[in-house]
Amino acid sequence: MLEIYNGMDFVKADLPIIPWLIHPIIPSTGIVLFHGSPGIGKSTIAWQLANNVEQGSALLGMMSNKARVLLLSLDMPKYGLHARWKESKFEPLFDLVITENFDPAGAAFQHSKVFKEVREWHDKNNYQLVIVDSLAHVVAFGKSVNADEAVGPTYDSFKQWFPHTCIMFIHHDRKKKMKDDGTWPEPTDEDFIGSQQWKAQCTTQLHLSRASNTLLRLDLAKTQVGPTWNEPMELYMNEQGTALMEYNEHQQKEEANQYKEWVLKARVENPEFDKMSKKKQMTIIASLSGKSIPTLYRMRRSVDIQSLSMLIS
Repeated sequence: MLEIYNGMDFVKADLPIIPWLIHPIIPSTGIVLFHGSPGIGKSTIAWQLANNVEQGSALLGMMSNKARVLLLSLDMPKYGLHARWKESKFEPLFDLVITENFDPAGAAFQHSKVFKEVREWHDKNNYQLVIVDSLAHVVAFGKSVNADEAVGPTYDSFKQWFPHTCIMFIHHDRKKKMKDDGTWPEPTDEDFIGSQQWKAQCTTQLHLSRASNTLLRLDLAKTQVGPTWNEPMELYMNEQGTALMEYNEHQQKEEANQYKEWVLKARVENPEFDKMSKKKQMTIIASLSGKSIPTLYRMRRSVDIQSLSMLIS
C-alpha cells in the first residue's frame, strides 16, 4: 500500500491503536521470530501461549485477546508429540497440522494438497495466530537458513498463505556450552542460526536463553509495533516442561512450601506452638531451619502472597 504524507500532517494523524494477541510480544499481524537453544523449552512455551490466546487469558502477567490458533508441526514426529502431550497431561485447545518439510515459495506449492487443505481450514476457522515449528523446515527454495535471498520469499509466502494473521516462526540458536564455573554464556540477539535478515525483516523478535538449570530469560529483542523491555523476563520451567511461571512466583512458592514444612515440624516438636507469640514461634523455626529471623519473615510473606493468590484465583 502506497501512502504519501506531509510530515506535520503525519505527526498529527490519529492512527488506529495496534491490536495485540498478547501485549506486547505478539501483534495481531506480522512476523514473530522466536528463537533459543535446542531443548530449552521454546515449543512448550509456544503451546502454552497458543492455549492462552485460544482462551483469551493472561500469560505470565501479559494480557491476551481471544483468537483462533493453528500450529504447523514439522519439527517433532507425530508419535513423539502425542506421547509428550499425553505424558505431561497437556490439553491443546488449538488446531494442529502435522506435515513434512515443504518449500513455501516453490512454483507448485500453491497447487499442493498441503497448501489447499490448510488454506481451507484457515478460511473456515479464521486463524489469527499461526505457529510454525520450526523455521528450518520451510525455508524458501530449499535454501539453507544462511541464505539471505530466502528470507523475504519465506516470510512473504506465509503472509499470502495466511493473510491478515500473525505468523510465529520457532527457530534454533547455535549450540552453547556451559562455562567451567557452571554459568551460561551471555546471550545476544544474534545467537540464532542463519542469516541476520531473519531478524531484520521480522516484526517482533523474541529470544529465550538459559541462565541456570531452572532459570530462563525471555527477551523482547526487537519490536516494530510497541514498547521494548528494559530487562528480560525471568521464567521458571520444571524439568518435565509442564510448569511455566515467572521466576519470582516460583521462588515464592518454593519459600512458602519450605516455610510450611518448618512450621509443621515445629508443631510436632512443640505441642503448644500455635499458642506462642509470633516472636517465640520465629525463634523456634530459626533454630530448626538455621535461617535468620529476617529471612524467615520474608519467607512467611511468601506464604501470605500464595494464600492471597489462591483466594483471588
